[in-house]
Amino acid sequence: MQNKNYSFKISNSTMSSHFWDALQFTGSQQRHGEEGEEEEEEEEEEEEEEEEEEEEEEEEEKRKKEMKKEKEEEEEEEVVVEEKGEEEEEEEEEEEEEEEEEEEEEEEEEEEKQLPLDYSMNPSLSISLILPFSFN
Repeated sequence: MQNKNYSFKISNSTMSSHFWDALQFTGSQQRHGEEGEEEEEEEEEEEEEEEEEEEEEEEEEKRKKEMKKEKEEEEEEEVVVEEKGEEEEEEEEEEEEEEEEEEEEEEEEEEEKQLPLDYSMNPSLSISLILPFSFN
């Protein structure tokens, strides 16, 4: 709304009272209008501030949700890594056990090759293999 300034020259006193009454009425309306505009502007500003606050709250909630999702994903990755680590450890243990068994079998085969075939027939040979010196 625009402010309009009016200036009047009034010569007649009766006319002047009517004009003054009219001017006061329009002036008060104008003042109320300005106050109304100010109130409307203030209300609009308050609404804008409220909307901005709501948007900020929504953004904060989104950030919190994103942070929670990221944490959950990291935890899931850690769990997967731990599970893989456990599986790998189990596999390594199994492989080590298999290797140990194979080594034992190989050692037994080598020992059997080194022993005479008929040591059971001749107990003195088996004892001499076990004990390098005799107790005669």
